[in-house]
Amino acid sequence: MESLRKFASRNMLTLLFIGVLIVTLTFVFLIRPGTIVVPEDYPTIQEAIKAATPGETIFVKEGIYYENLIIDKSVRLIGEGANRTIIDGQRKGVVIKVTANDVFIGNLTIRNSGLAAAIDAGIKLDSVENCIISNNVLLNNSNGILLSSSFNNTIIKNKVVANRNAGICFQKSDRNDVLENNLTENEVGISLSFSKENILRRNIMVRNKYNFGVWGETLSDFVNDVDISNMVNNKPIYYFINKRGLVINHQTFPSIGYLALINCSNMMVQGLSLTDNIQGVLLAFAQNITLKDLSLRSNFHGVSLIHSSNNIISGGEIRGNAHGVWLDSSSNNTISWNNVESNSENGVTLSDSYWNTILCNNIVANGGTYGGFGADIPSSFNIIIKNKILNNFCGIKVGSNNTILENVISGSSRSGINLGGHGNVVSKNNVTNNLEGIHVESECNVISRNYIANNLVGIYLYFTSSNIIIENNITANRAGILFEYAYNNVIYHNNFIGNVPEQVNTSPAQPNTWDDGYPSGGNYWSNYTGIDEYSGPSQNETGSDGIGDTPYVIDENNTDRYPLMAPFS
Repeated sequence: MESLRKFASRNMLTLLFIGVLIVTLTFVFLIRPGTIVVPEDYPTIQEAIKAATPGETIFVKEGIYYENLIIDKSVRLIGEGANRTIIDGQRKGVVIKVTANDVFIGNLTIRNSGLAAAIDAGIKLDSVENCIISNNVLLNNSNGILLSSSFNNTIIKNKVVANRNAGICFQKSDRNDVLENNLTENEVGISLSFSKENILRRNIMVRNKYNFGVWGETLSDFVNDVDISNMVNNKPIYYFINKRGLVINHQTFPSIGYLALINCSNMMVQGLSLTDNIQGVLLAFAQNITLKDLSLRSNFHGVSLIHSSNNIISGGEIRGNAHGVWLDSSSNNTISWNNVESNSENGVTLSDSYWNTILCNNIVANGGTYGGFGADIPSSFNIIIKNKILNNFCGIKVGSNNTILENVISGSSRSGINLGGHGNVVSKNNVTNNLEGIHVESECNVISRNYIANNLVGIYLYFTSSNIIIENNITANRAGILFEYAYNNVIYHNNFIGNVPEQVNTSPAQPNTWDDGYPSGGNYWSNYTGIDEYSGPSQNETGSDGIGDTPYVIDENNTDRYPLMAPFS
């Protein structure tokens, strides 16, 4: 609480100081003695920086200067006008890298940095404090302004336009003030990553692909002061911290450009349309929030839950995002009755998230030409039940100990179900028209009572063992089951019907078990040509028993000793 009080006190002082800062700052610097003029005193800006002593002003006259600058001392770098003095980085590295405290940069156009997303920028503040970036144009850089491990700086009244990545990007940078900037047509407007106690006021973000968003891992990473004077596509940002019991809808909040619920609980959010941000809705360390009937489109994450539990996402139209629903370290949430469609990466992602339920969603056409999942769940103890998972690049991929039950999974460009972890239960699903119906590359899974039809490969066992495959209908696939270095799996009471050209391909041949002994029996094979006149463990006793008198031989290491004469039911 003490740290929050200090944060609030700093906010009040900052807001009182802003008016004086805006009016006087540039004028004071320009009239101070000891000004170095470029190009009169030095032909290049870097030479002027080298010659300057701490506290001096470098005034750069109108013109285009093709330089990459390092400011390693406390100087003031001021142009003749933001549209008249241009520093061009020629697509190489950082245009202006600041490694000293107490630097002022103003009245410049800074353009054409290198293209490295995480390191290049028009201006980079690198582990510095108390710098001021004011009244500049940042144009056609990788990032416009990049703060890396930098604190107590002020970014004010800049125009940040058409940068390939972020307009203003924070990386592990705390207690900075971002005031009255205009950000347009960048990939991202303002991005805060693992950065806390920053103040944002009166920033305008318009026509960026993703206008605003916050990344973090701890609660403190999300504690920033972002008020409704910040605008996204002419709508205010609502960044709620420590709120309880709110109802957020069109009546209570008629206009919302971005919504974050940080350490909030017991709230209802209903009927909103949220677009063009890193997160359409962000829940961080939130509990008992219901997100109902939301339209979430053209965001990087339609909805993002981070360290959040016991929330409900229901009835949403979650379309055209990079990722539809993203859960990170979040448990006991329910995702139900949503249309999760045409997201370019994944429809639903659960990362390090446990005991969640994915129920009755339409998860359709997610992923691109080369990758993506309807549901990517590298986590455990989740339930995926009664969903329609259609026409995705891959249908579902799971970690360990998940349950996949009663889903319709069809039309995947790769696998319908991919079992990347052990101990999963896959039961009563309809798995059709995929490249691979079920892909298994892990141990001790149970695959039972599924309808697996019209895939190129019904079940693909890849370098795996100790799986149980029982009571499935494996029908009209090009190969019913394909084994690749898979052994000690148990396969019985399945119906292999019309898989042409191969009911099973076991090359290279590794031993597996194909029956449950006598009298339980093995599998039904539509191409079995044996007869049933005898019975008994050795099939030498008089009287039929529904089991073929001769084994169904697959290869030298794999034999169904008790093939069924009729489909198992």
